[in-house]
Amino acid sequence: MTWQDAAYNHGWSSSSFLTENPYNNSLHLGEVDVHYSYWTDTAHSDGGYTEVNEGSGNCLDSNYSGQAYTHNCLSGDMYQRWYEISTNSGWCLWDLQTGKVLDANPTVYTNTNYGDGDSYQRWE
Repeated sequence: MTWQDAAYNHGWSSSSFLTENPYNNSLHLGEVDVHYSYWTDTAHSDGGYTEVNEGSGNCLDSNYSGQAYTHNCLSGDMYQRWYEISTNSGWCLWDLQTGKVLDANPTVYTNTNYGDGDSYQRWE
């Protein structure tokens, strides 16, 4: 599956898909890349998910400084555990460890959840 930023998806830009740069593990919004824009959800018993990039096998990860990136998947790493919360304006990806949500304006990072009023924090 792909994650498309809701704000950019609504007529602003076709470059709105969460995409990994496998050479430096950074994330950006871009055109659909057949290798690095596709993600697989791995469900956990607590209701969270690990988001695995299908091209690299790396996991979506973040830290308390607000950086979002990919990293080797590590069993039990709560920084790599995300809750997918359905809202009126799209999906909110909430990091279990940091309590921050995935945001993109225009770079990809994590931030405080500002609710449905912030479409940059909503994903489709």
